[in-house]
Amino acid sequence: MTYKKILSYVIPLFAGFFACVPFIDFRLVAPPQWWPMVLTLTGLAGMYILFLNVTFVVKGVALLGLISCFFSKVPHLSFNAYFSVVACCYFYIGATHMESWGPTFKMLKALLLLNGGLIIAQFFTHDQMLNFGLDKISTFGVVGQHMQEASFLVVLSALLIQIHPAFFIIPIIAAFFCNSTWALCCAAVGVWVYFPSKKWRIIATCLAVGVVIMGAVTHKFEANLAEANRLHAWKRSVEILNEYPWTGWGPGTFKVIFPLKSEINSIPWKTLHNCWLQLAFEVGYPMFLMLCFIVIVVYVYIIYQQKKYDRKGLLAGVSMVACNMLVHFPTRMIQSVLLIMLLLAYCDLTLRRRKIKMT
Repeated sequence: MTYKKILSYVIPLFAGFFACVPFIDFRLVAPPQWWPMVLTLTGLAGMYILFLNVTFVVKGVALLGLISCFFSKVPHLSFNAYFSVVACCYFYIGATHMESWGPTFKMLKALLLLNGGLIIAQFFTHDQMLNFGLDKISTFGVVGQHMQEASFLVVLSALLIQIHPAFFIIPIIAAFFCNSTWALCCAAVGVWVYFPSKKWRIIATCLAVGVVIMGAVTHKFEANLAEANRLHAWKRSVEILNEYPWTGWGPGTFKVIFPLKSEINSIPWKTLHNCWLQLAFEVGYPMFLMLCFIVIVVYVYIIYQQKKYDRKGLLAGVSMVACNMLVHFPTRMIQSVLLIMLLLAYCDLTLRRRKIKMT
Protein backbone atom coordinates (compact mmCIF):
# COMPACT_ATOMS: atom_id res chain seq x y z
CA MET A 1 0.00 0.00 0.00
CA THR A 2 1.49 3.34 -1.09
CA TYR A 3 1.55 6.46 1.07
CA LYS A 4 -0.85 8.14 -1.37
CA LYS A 5 -3.43 5.42 -0.81
CA ILE A 6 -2.99 5.73 2.96
CA LEU A 7 -3.54 9.50 2.68
CA SER A 8 -6.78 8.82 0.77
CA TYR A 9 -8.23 7.43 4.01
CA VAL A 10 -6.31 9.38 6.66
CA ILE A 11 -7.15 12.85 5.29
CA PRO A 12 -10.96 12.35 5.23
CA LEU A 13 -10.81 10.72 8.69
CA PHE A 14 -9.12 13.83 10.09
CA ALA A 15 -11.65 16.08 8.34
CA GLY A 16 -14.56 14.01 9.63
CA PHE A 17 -13.19 13.86 13.17
CA PHE A 18 -12.85 17.63 13.53
CA ALA A 19 -16.15 18.26 11.72
CA CYS A 20 -17.87 16.34 14.53
CA VAL A 21 -16.51 18.48 17.37
CA PRO A 22 -19.68 19.58 19.23
CA PHE A 23 -20.45 23.01 20.65
CA ILE A 24 -17.59 23.25 23.15
CA ASP A 25 -14.63 25.53 23.79
CA PHE A 26 -12.11 23.41 21.88
CA ARG A 27 -8.42 24.24 22.47
CA LEU A 28 -5.06 22.61 21.91
CA VAL A 29 -2.71 23.86 24.62
CA ALA A 30 0.77 22.48 25.19
CA PRO A 31 1.98 21.92 28.77
CA PRO A 32 3.96 25.00 29.92
CA GLN A 33 7.25 23.10 30.20
CA TRP A 34 6.89 21.88 26.61
CA TRP A 35 5.84 25.20 25.13
CA PRO A 36 9.30 26.39 23.93
CA MET A 37 9.94 22.98 22.32
CA VAL A 38 6.55 23.02 20.60
CA LEU A 39 7.27 26.51 19.24
CA THR A 40 10.65 25.62 17.81
CA LEU A 41 9.34 22.40 16.26
CA THR A 42 6.41 24.31 14.77
CA GLY A 43 8.82 26.87 13.33
CA LEU A 44 10.95 24.05 11.90
CA ALA A 45 7.90 22.41 10.34
CA GLY A 46 6.88 25.75 8.85
CA MET A 47 10.32 26.39 7.34
CA TYR A 48 10.48 22.82 5.98
CA ILE A 49 7.46 23.65 3.81
CA LEU A 50 9.67 26.11 1.90
CA PHE A 51 11.69 23.16 0.56
CA LEU A 52 8.73 20.99 -0.45
CA ASN A 53 7.33 20.74 -3.94
CA VAL A 54 4.16 22.73 -3.19
CA THR A 55 2.53 25.86 -4.59
CA PHE A 56 4.12 29.20 -3.75
CA VAL A 57 0.92 30.22 -1.91
CA VAL A 58 1.44 27.54 0.75
CA LYS A 59 5.09 28.51 1.09
CA GLY A 60 4.11 32.17 1.41
CA VAL A 61 1.55 31.43 4.14
CA ALA A 62 4.11 29.38 6.11
CA LEU A 63 6.84 32.03 5.82
CA LEU A 64 4.77 35.20 6.25
CA GLY A 65 2.79 33.60 9.08
CA LEU A 66 5.97 33.03 11.08
CA ILE A 67 7.35 36.49 10.32
CA SER A 68 4.13 38.17 11.45
CA CYS A 69 4.39 36.39 14.83
CA PHE A 70 7.57 38.32 15.59
CA PHE A 71 5.72 41.63 15.17
CA SER A 72 2.76 40.54 17.30
CA LYS A 73 1.64 42.62 20.27
CA VAL A 74 0.76 39.38 22.10
CA PRO A 75 3.49 37.00 20.87
CA HIS A 76 2.51 33.89 22.82
CA LEU A 77 -0.97 33.92 21.25
CA SER A 78 0.46 34.41 17.78
CA PHE A 79 2.97 31.57 18.06
CA ASN A 80 0.18 29.31 19.36
CA ALA A 81 -1.93 30.32 16.36
CA TYR A 82 0.98 29.57 14.03
CA PHE A 83 0.77 25.92 15.09
CA SER A 84 -2.72 25.79 13.56
CA VAL A 85 -1.50 27.52 10.39
CA VAL A 86 1.28 24.95 9.91
CA ALA A 87 -1.11 22.06 10.66
CA CYS A 88 -3.52 23.35 7.99
CA CYS A 89 -0.66 23.68 5.50
CA TYR A 90 0.37 20.06 5.98
CA PHE A 91 -3.25 18.91 5.81
CA TYR A 92 -3.56 20.76 2.49
CA ILE A 93 -0.34 19.18 1.19
CA GLY A 94 -1.60 15.75 2.22
CA ALA A 95 -4.90 16.35 0.43
CA THR A 96 -3.08 17.21 -2.82
CA HIS A 97 -1.22 13.89 -2.67
CA MET A 98 -4.19 11.56 -2.13
CA GLU A 99 -4.44 8.72 -4.61
CA SER A 100 -8.24 8.88 -4.67
CA TRP A 101 -10.86 11.43 -3.62
CA GLY A 102 -13.55 8.76 -3.39
CA PRO A 103 -13.23 8.22 0.40
CA THR A 104 -13.22 12.01 0.93
CA PHE A 105 -16.52 12.56 -0.86
CA LYS A 106 -18.00 9.55 0.93
CA MET A 107 -16.99 11.15 4.23
CA LEU A 108 -18.58 14.44 3.14
CA LYS A 109 -21.83 12.65 2.31
CA ALA A 110 -21.71 10.91 5.69
CA LEU A 111 -21.31 14.29 7.40
CA LEU A 112 -24.30 15.56 5.45
CA LEU A 113 -26.41 12.57 6.49
CA LEU A 114 -25.41 12.96 10.15
CA ASN A 115 -26.18 16.68 10.23
CA GLY A 116 -29.33 16.22 8.15
CA GLY A 117 -30.59 13.46 10.42
CA LEU A 118 -29.95 15.53 13.53
CA ILE A 119 -31.63 18.57 12.00
CA ILE A 120 -34.74 16.52 11.20
CA ALA A 121 -34.78 15.07 14.73
CA GLN A 122 -34.29 18.55 16.19
CA PHE A 123 -37.06 19.98 14.03
CA PHE A 124 -39.45 17.45 15.55
CA THR A 125 -37.88 18.03 19.02
CA HIS A 126 -36.80 14.39 19.22
CA ASP A 127 -33.01 14.75 19.22
CA GLN A 128 -31.84 12.42 21.99
CA MET A 129 -28.17 12.76 21.01
CA LEU A 130 -27.28 16.44 21.53
CA ASN A 131 -30.54 18.07 22.68
CA PHE A 132 -31.37 15.22 25.09
CA GLY A 133 -34.98 15.16 23.94
CA LEU A 134 -35.72 18.72 25.08
CA ASP A 135 -38.75 20.44 23.57
CA LYS A 136 -36.71 23.55 22.80
CA ILE A 137 -33.77 23.35 20.37
CA SER A 138 -30.57 24.31 22.15
CA THR A 139 -28.14 22.63 19.72
CA PHE A 140 -28.42 22.95 15.94
CA GLY A 141 -26.98 20.07 13.91
CA VAL A 142 -23.60 18.85 15.13
CA VAL A 143 -21.88 22.23 15.38
CA GLY A 144 -24.42 23.55 17.88
CA GLN A 145 -24.90 27.29 17.45
CA HIS A 146 -27.44 27.99 14.69
CA MET A 147 -25.34 30.53 12.75
CA GLN A 148 -22.21 28.37 12.88
CA GLU A 149 -24.16 25.29 11.76
CA ALA A 150 -25.45 27.23 8.73
CA SER A 151 -21.92 28.43 7.95
CA PHE A 152 -20.61 24.85 8.22
CA LEU A 153 -23.28 23.56 5.84
CA VAL A 154 -22.41 26.27 3.29
CA VAL A 155 -18.79 25.06 3.27
CA LEU A 156 -19.94 21.43 3.06
CA SER A 157 -22.18 22.19 0.10
CA ALA A 158 -19.35 24.11 -1.63
CA LEU A 159 -17.46 20.81 -1.73
CA LEU A 160 -20.38 18.55 -2.59
CA ILE A 161 -21.49 20.62 -5.61
CA GLN A 162 -18.25 19.48 -7.23
CA ILE A 163 -19.96 16.12 -7.79
CA HIS A 164 -23.58 17.30 -8.32
CA PRO A 165 -25.39 20.67 -8.34
CA ALA A 166 -28.33 19.22 -6.39
CA PHE A 167 -26.33 19.92 -3.23
CA PHE A 168 -27.12 23.64 -3.62
CA ILE A 169 -30.27 22.79 -1.67
CA ILE A 170 -28.22 22.31 1.53
CA PRO A 171 -27.60 25.99 2.41
CA ILE A 172 -31.17 26.86 1.37
CA ILE A 173 -32.60 24.37 3.89
CA ALA A 174 -30.01 25.48 6.45
CA ALA A 175 -31.06 29.11 6.00
CA PHE A 176 -34.62 28.41 7.12
CA PHE A 177 -33.89 25.87 9.84
CA CYS A 178 -30.97 27.81 11.32
CA ASN A 179 -32.57 31.21 10.71
CA SER A 180 -29.54 32.35 8.70
CA THR A 181 -30.16 34.91 5.97
CA TRP A 182 -26.54 34.79 4.88
CA ALA A 183 -26.64 31.04 4.13
CA LEU A 184 -29.40 31.87 1.64
CA CYS A 185 -27.22 34.63 0.20
CA CYS A 186 -24.30 32.18 -0.23
CA ALA A 187 -26.61 29.77 -2.05
CA ALA A 188 -27.75 32.59 -4.36
CA VAL A 189 -24.13 33.46 -5.17
CA GLY A 190 -23.32 29.83 -5.91
CA VAL A 191 -26.36 29.30 -8.15
CA TRP A 192 -25.67 32.55 -10.01
CA VAL A 193 -22.07 31.49 -10.75
CA TYR A 194 -22.77 27.82 -11.48
CA PHE A 195 -25.70 28.24 -13.87
CA PRO A 196 -25.12 30.81 -16.65
CA SER A 197 -28.62 30.41 -18.12
CA LYS A 198 -31.18 33.17 -17.67
CA LYS A 199 -33.68 30.88 -15.93
CA TRP A 200 -31.25 29.88 -13.18
CA ARG A 201 -30.03 33.42 -12.68
CA ILE A 202 -33.63 34.48 -12.14
CA ILE A 203 -33.85 31.78 -9.46
CA ALA A 204 -30.62 33.08 -7.90
CA THR A 205 -32.05 36.61 -7.92
CA CYS A 206 -35.19 35.32 -6.20
CA LEU A 207 -33.00 33.74 -3.52
CA ALA A 208 -31.26 37.08 -3.04
CA VAL A 209 -34.64 38.79 -2.70
CA GLY A 210 -35.51 36.10 -0.17
CA VAL A 211 -32.50 37.22 1.86
CA VAL A 212 -33.94 40.73 2.08
CA ILE A 213 -37.42 39.48 3.00
CA MET A 214 -36.12 36.98 5.55
CA GLY A 215 -33.82 39.61 7.06
CA ALA A 216 -36.64 42.13 7.33
CA VAL A 217 -39.13 39.65 8.81
CA THR A 218 -36.69 38.34 11.43
CA HIS A 219 -35.31 41.84 12.16
CA LYS A 220 -31.78 40.62 11.43
CA PHE A 221 -30.87 43.73 9.43
CA GLU A 222 -32.04 45.98 12.23
CA ALA A 223 -30.06 43.96 14.77
CA ASN A 224 -26.85 44.02 12.73
CA LEU A 225 -27.08 47.77 12.22
CA ALA A 226 -27.52 48.36 15.95
CA GLU A 227 -24.74 49.98 17.93
CA ALA A 228 -23.56 46.75 19.59
CA ASN A 229 -23.62 44.41 16.60
CA ARG A 230 -21.74 43.50 13.41
CA LEU A 231 -21.54 46.82 11.60
CA HIS A 232 -20.44 48.69 14.71
CA ALA A 233 -17.92 45.95 15.56
CA TRP A 234 -16.44 46.11 12.05
CA LYS A 235 -16.07 49.87 12.32
CA ARG A 236 -14.36 49.59 15.72
CA SER A 237 -12.02 46.87 14.43
CA VAL A 238 -10.76 49.21 11.69
CA GLU A 239 -10.23 51.97 14.25
CA ILE A 240 -8.24 49.61 16.49
CA LEU A 241 -6.31 48.21 13.51
CA ASN A 242 -5.26 51.75 12.57
CA GLU A 243 -3.18 51.89 15.76
CA TYR A 244 -0.82 49.35 14.13
CA PRO A 245 -1.69 49.51 10.42
CA TRP A 246 1.61 48.09 9.10
CA THR A 247 1.86 44.93 11.20
CA GLY A 248 -1.58 44.49 12.75
CA TRP A 249 -1.94 43.16 16.28
CA GLY A 250 -0.62 39.70 15.45
CA PRO A 251 -2.13 36.34 14.37
CA GLY A 252 -4.61 34.93 16.86
CA THR A 253 -4.79 38.10 18.98
CA PHE A 254 -8.26 39.35 18.04
CA LYS A 255 -10.09 37.35 20.71
CA VAL A 256 -8.06 39.13 23.43
CA ILE A 257 -7.36 42.59 22.01
CA PHE A 258 -10.76 43.44 20.57
CA PRO A 259 -12.90 42.72 23.67
CA LEU A 260 -10.51 44.83 25.76
CA LYS A 261 -10.29 47.84 23.45
CA SER A 262 -13.63 47.89 21.63
CA GLU A 263 -15.81 48.77 24.64
CA ILE A 264 -18.61 46.71 23.09
CA ASN A 265 -20.35 44.65 25.75
CA SER A 266 -23.14 42.96 23.77
CA ILE A 267 -21.53 39.53 23.28
CA PRO A 268 -18.02 38.07 23.81
CA TRP A 269 -16.42 39.11 20.49
CA LYS A 270 -13.94 36.25 20.11
CA THR A 271 -14.32 36.54 16.33
CA LEU A 272 -15.32 39.51 14.19
CA HIS A 273 -17.94 37.66 12.12
CA ASN A 274 -15.94 38.70 9.06
CA CYS A 275 -12.90 36.56 8.24
CA TRP A 276 -11.45 39.09 5.81
CA LEU A 277 -11.55 42.02 8.21
CA GLN A 278 -10.30 39.93 11.11
CA LEU A 279 -7.34 38.82 8.99
CA ALA A 280 -6.48 42.47 8.32
CA PHE A 281 -6.81 43.22 12.05
CA GLU A 282 -4.26 40.52 12.87
CA VAL A 283 -1.67 40.88 10.08
CA GLY A 284 -1.93 44.55 9.05
CA TYR A 285 -2.77 46.22 5.76
CA PRO A 286 0.35 45.35 3.67
CA MET A 287 0.20 41.60 4.30
CA PHE A 288 -3.59 41.60 4.01
CA LEU A 289 -3.43 43.31 0.60
CA MET A 290 -0.76 40.85 -0.49
CA LEU A 291 -2.98 37.91 0.47
CA CYS A 292 -5.99 39.54 -1.22
CA PHE A 293 -3.93 39.96 -4.40
CA ILE A 294 -3.10 36.23 -4.35
CA VAL A 295 -6.79 35.37 -3.83
CA ILE A 296 -7.81 37.62 -6.73
CA VAL A 297 -5.14 36.11 -9.02
CA VAL A 298 -6.34 32.59 -8.19
CA TYR A 299 -9.97 33.59 -8.71
CA VAL A 300 -9.22 35.19 -12.08
CA TYR A 301 -7.28 32.07 -13.08
CA ILE A 302 -10.29 29.92 -12.23
CA ILE A 303 -12.45 32.18 -14.42
CA TYR A 304 -9.90 31.86 -17.23
CA GLN A 305 -9.92 28.07 -16.85
CA GLN A 306 -13.72 28.13 -16.86
CA LYS A 307 -13.64 29.50 -20.41
CA LYS A 308 -11.42 26.63 -21.59
CA TYR A 309 -12.66 23.78 -19.40
CA ASP A 310 -15.65 23.01 -17.24
CA ARG A 311 -14.70 24.71 -13.96
CA LYS A 312 -18.08 26.11 -12.91
CA GLY A 313 -18.17 23.93 -9.79
CA LEU A 314 -14.86 25.33 -8.57
CA LEU A 315 -15.90 28.90 -9.28
CA ALA A 316 -19.22 28.45 -7.49
CA GLY A 317 -17.67 26.67 -4.49
CA VAL A 318 -14.94 29.26 -3.97
CA SER A 319 -17.48 32.07 -4.40
CA MET A 320 -19.77 30.56 -1.76
CA VAL A 321 -16.95 30.22 0.77
CA ALA A 322 -15.69 33.76 0.05
CA CYS A 323 -19.23 35.09 0.54
CA ASN A 324 -19.62 33.02 3.71
CA MET A 325 -16.45 34.61 5.11
CA LEU A 326 -17.94 38.10 4.78
CA VAL A 327 -20.42 37.65 7.64
CA HIS A 328 -19.49 34.36 9.32
CA PHE A 329 -16.15 32.95 10.44
CA PRO A 330 -15.66 29.49 8.84
CA THR A 331 -11.85 29.86 8.88
CA ARG A 332 -12.02 30.17 12.69
CA MET A 333 -14.27 27.11 13.15
CA ILE A 334 -12.47 23.84 13.75
CA GLN A 335 -15.40 22.01 12.13
CA SER A 336 -15.10 23.76 8.76
CA VAL A 337 -11.50 24.95 8.35
CA LEU A 338 -10.26 21.53 7.16
CA LEU A 339 -13.15 21.34 4.70
CA ILE A 340 -11.98 24.65 3.26
CA MET A 341 -8.48 23.16 2.92
CA LEU A 342 -10.03 20.23 1.03
CA LEU A 343 -11.81 22.60 -1.35
CA LEU A 344 -8.59 24.53 -2.01
CA ALA A 345 -6.67 21.28 -2.59
CA TYR A 346 -9.36 20.10 -5.01
CA CYS A 347 -9.09 23.43 -6.83
CA ASP A 348 -5.31 23.11 -6.98
CA LEU A 349 -5.42 19.64 -8.51
CA THR A 350 -8.20 20.50 -10.95
CA LEU A 351 -6.60 23.73 -12.17
CA ARG A 352 -3.35 21.87 -12.80
CA ARG A 353 -5.48 19.43 -14.80
CA ARG A 354 -4.45 16.51 -12.65
CA LYS A 355 -6.64 13.45 -13.05
CA ILE A 356 -8.73 13.08 -9.89
CA LYS A 357 -9.66 9.52 -9.07
CA MET A 358 -13.06 9.11 -7.40
CA THR A 359 -13.07 5.37 -6.65
